[in-house]
Amino acid sequence: MNSTPLQQVVNLVRQSEKILVLGHQNPDGDAIGSALALLLALRKVEKNVIAAAADPVPAVLDFLPALENFETSIAGANDLVLNFPLEGRESAEVFHKIEDGMLKISVRPSNGAPFTKDEIKFAAGEADFDLIVCVDVPDLPQLGRLFESNPNIFYEIPVVNIDHHASNTGYGKVNFVDTTAASTSELVLRVLRSLESEYNKKLLDEDVATLVLTGIITDTGSFQNSNTTPRSLELSADLIEAGARQQEIIRHVYKTKQLSTLKLWGRVLSKIELDENHRIVWSTVTAEDFLEAEAVENSTDGLIDELLSHAPGAEVVLLLKQKGSVVSGSIRTTTPAVSASDLAGIFGGGGHHAAAGFKIPNKKVEVVESEILDKIRAVQAERLELTTEDDSKKSKKVTKKNKK
Repeated sequence: MNSTPLQQVVNLVRQSEKILVLGHQNPDGDAIGSALALLLALRKVEKNVIAAAADPVPAVLDFLPALENFETSIAGANDLVLNFPLEGRESAEVFHKIEDGMLKISVRPSNGAPFTKDEIKFAAGEADFDLIVCVDVPDLPQLGRLFESNPNIFYEIPVVNIDHHASNTGYGKVNFVDTTAASTSELVLRVLRSLESEYNKKLLDEDVATLVLTGIITDTGSFQNSNTTPRSLELSADLIEAGARQQEIIRHVYKTKQLSTLKLWGRVLSKIELDENHRIVWSTVTAEDFLEAEAVENSTDGLIDELLSHAPGAEVVLLLKQKGSVVSGSIRTTTPAVSASDLAGIFGGGGHHAAAGFKIPNKKVEVVESEILDKIRAVQAERLELTTEDDSKKSKKVTKKNKK
């Protein structure tokens, strides 16, 4: 009898000693919570675990336990490793600069004798992991530069793919993918419970439970989003019983906002527009908005859900954000008749039926806004069977500001 994907995950974990756990670029609460929960739990069964993502943890999640273990880089086969012996020295500082076309690296011991060139040993980097576990990652490019800088390791080392996105490409040796789960954290909890049985050891302590619950709460919008299931609520109750600090999560994620974030949200909410015929509500976040509000890119986290609360009657809710040279789009749909994943797919993105996203490189929001809206309108016009006259009204930009 073939074993289930869950059992295959457990078997691979048991056989491995050094495990790399990766979340997607621009990690959110689900990716970070899943990765760190696995890190803490697997270390309890004496596994050597590294958790990483291409980008730093958003400030709103700074309260999470074990964040000091979350890396933004991994050793790769293309690295050059310099080894400096610390005998008689407590530590050392590393400095670097680029000058005259050369990368110059300086190493200064905090105490003891200076390093000599005869002490330094050079070695080729190597990704000496037994197993890679990707959490909340629908496809490998979503790992960002961690994949771009180390593509070979994903074909040389077994990959476990734990995810809940409908757009998942099934890239792993083992694919533990369940699109009915509200979050990847729910699947990670199933893995942890199976590992507890396998090792006959308690892995779900207060910190691990808090990390898993963070993933569930953030991906369900604190149980307000349509992806919330009875299973999500049942698992959350179990986690709270296990010691998960639910009020701490709510306080930091939903009740604590920096002034710059509030200013940014105010600018964006004041620009909400409605296309009544096509049942679309949208707003934009431009580079000027970030500058004027003195806000950072992740200040928009949760903003799409705020738009939802201002969108009565809308079937499609769209937020377009400028992130450097990239336009990032977030889509939410309020009816099963419209797939957010399909709409995002028009622009090369994907996600879930009710929540999805996409990215358009080397563009400005102001330039692509109309083009994006026209394509979404076309889908809505066909679905709603709008007449030519009805559909033409959109060319007059029949919109109105939504005011509180």
